[in-house]
Amino acid sequence: MKSAIAFILLAIVPSLAQLSGPLAPFQVSGPIVSLQSSSGAGAPPGTIFDIEMQSIERSNLVIVGVAWDSNASLVSVKLFNKATGIEGQTLNIDVNNRIGTTAANVSCAIASGVVSSNLGVTDVRAAFSTTLGAVAISAREVTGIANFDKFSTNSGTGTAPTSNVSPLRTTANEFSIGVIAIEGPSTDAPGTWANLRKGQRAGTNSGGAAANCIIEEGFLELATIGTSVAKKTGVASRDWAAAVATYKIRDKQ
Repeated sequence: MKSAIAFILLAIVPSLAQLSGPLAPFQVSGPIVSLQSSSGAGAPPGTIFDIEMQSIERSNLVIVGVAWDSNASLVSVKLFNKATGIEGQTLNIDVNNRIGTTAANVSCAIASGVVSSNLGVTDVRAAFSTTLGAVAISAREVTGIANFDKFSTNSGTGTAPTSNVSPLRTTANEFSIGVIAIEGPSTDAPGTWANLRKGQRAGTNSGGAAANCIIEEGFLELATIGTSVAKKTGVASRDWAAAVATYKIRDKQ
């Protein structure tokens, strides 16, 4: 009887982990835990846009999604220590994707970096080549991840934005994060993630639809070898740019 009860409990636990919500810590198949997240959107007067995170621990990975609506280029993503007022570690821009080549376009990027030292309250700072209109950023702190692995991008117009399918991963237990930039106001229908867990969403709502930008973030722990894709359905019909990136855990390099 005891063995039967134990089997039932083991069967229930993974399901409870999946139901913990998009911002809750989770650990399903490996040592990957999402610790905290932050997002924001606006129309900065210059070339810099910040969002705030709380204290970040050394050796954790920070993954940042950036969406913007203008012809500017993303120059850098950095961690800015608010206590010291010093601009610190530069994150690596892993993926950069754009639809269109004029001011009427929308772009997305994914940046990441393993934090080199403990940080207090920290701004995630995105810097652009020129003054831009609308921008939206999501940031997520994750423990247990070592390095960037695979990625894929796509862009288009319509109600079902999707990145192309990523190249085959050669290791199991990776972490996937998807970012979709949509040219439109935050009041647009958010739609539904097809295969990633619902993450953060932020956007602007000022002026006409084409003057705004939304970021949609989804994520998932990947237990097996395979591919990954960032895909939503049911959003408003807009221009969009999508990207997905996967990251290896520390003991699977």
